Amino acid sequence: MAEAVEIIRLWEGPAPLAVGGAPGDIPALEVFPAPGPGPGLLVCPAGGYARLSLAPAREVAAWLAEKGIHAFVLRYRVAPYRHPCPLLDAQRALRLLRHQAGRLGLDPGRLGVLGFSAGAHLACCAATHFNEGDLLAPDEVERKSCRPDLQVLVAPVVTMGAKAHAGSKENLLGPHPDSLMVDYLSGERQAGGRTPPAFLAVSNQDHTVRAQANAEPYALALQRASVPHELFRADMGEHGFGLRPDWAEACLEWLRKRGF
Repeated sequence: MAEAVEIIRLWEGPAPLAVGGAPGDIPALEVFPAPGPGPGLLVCPAGGYARLSLAPAREVAAWLAEKGIHAFVLRYRVAPYRHPCPLLDAQRALRLLRHQAGRLGLDPGRLGVLGFSAGAHLACCAATHFNEGDLLAPDEVERKSCRPDLQVLVAPVVTMGAKAHAGSKENLLGPHPDSLMVDYLSGERQAGGRTPPAFLAVSNQDHTVRAQANAEPYALALQRASVPHELFRADMGEHGFGLRPDWAEACLEWLRKRGF
């Protein structure tokens, strides 16, 4: 499998709210470049906000690069870190990629986010909580937008409500989360008119993160907000199915239609 050609730290110094200097305290990007200039996807690994399942994310990143899409695997902070750290990391990554777009051969106007499971929840949060940057910020990176241009969510955790994936919810929000924070981090409650287009892939056999509680309500919220989206369903086995030709080829076709 192809390996990243470069590792980019998201912050030159300690990340906001960092409590140490170990690898898990230092959010970073693994760079999988495409052969020439073009669009890019930020890839958020699965892991239930307890760990990072990097191998499947790298496999997808290498596949995207072969298809002409620059890919960047996000090593975001997980438990014992909680919200807002993962979202801060994703937002910073999107800003940083736009800031370094020229050097990376990346089109800053075609930068999306792709995630698996809890990583898809993070991608969904990035797609529903964003801003255009602070033009007066002394850090030039913070002047860039963190809005993804599209979102790809595979076997996604979406809700933090009553039917949430319990492990992801507790790792992200703790054992007794505030109800307002639950709503804030539930994508089906946050989709709006500026939410970017979405491709959602789910397996009919997934009994760990059920589409009925996650992808389906989010798709309905996107429909109500008139956001273009596609919900792809297939028999792909239990949760954690990773890169498969069925959803991957359908996703690639959808990306091409979106100008990626």
